[in-house]
Amino acid sequence: MSQNPPISAKDQFDYAWKHFAFISEQRIRSFNFYIILLVATVGGTITVFEKLHRLKPMLMCGVWNIFIGFVFLIIDVRSKRMLEIPKNSLRTFEAEPTWIGQKLILADDQQAGSHYRWISFTTAFRATFFAQILAGILIFLYAQFI
Repeated sequence: MSQNPPISAKDQFDYAWKHFAFISEQRIRSFNFYIILLVATVGGTITVFEKLHRLKPMLMCGVWNIFIGFVFLIIDVRSKRMLEIPKNSLRTFEAEPTWIGQKLILADDQQAGSHYRWISFTTAFRATFFAQILAGILIFLYAQFI
């Protein structure tokens, strides 16, 4: 049985960084797709309100808005959780006494503990998702009373 050669610290760092970059990019792409879908959903909802103004299509618009908001919220929660895996590895590298570069992840962590904590992609994404879910609930309720 052969042993694998040890992986250098540089290779470990590169692996963690590539993993972090990949998940970050996927998270942004997912949100970009959500925005495109949101625009289409808003357009469809406006059309239903202006042209059809009937119970079933309005109920479906409400349910669709709630569904889309929840699906992308779940995707974002998972992406955020997956992002922490390589981020923990990068924190470990930055904490090493041999680290000579800027400590970007650790600086971001310190800032997250301050009053700037709510200024983040996560806050922006989730506010958008919750706004769509709320809009879907309101559309659904409105459809019940027409």
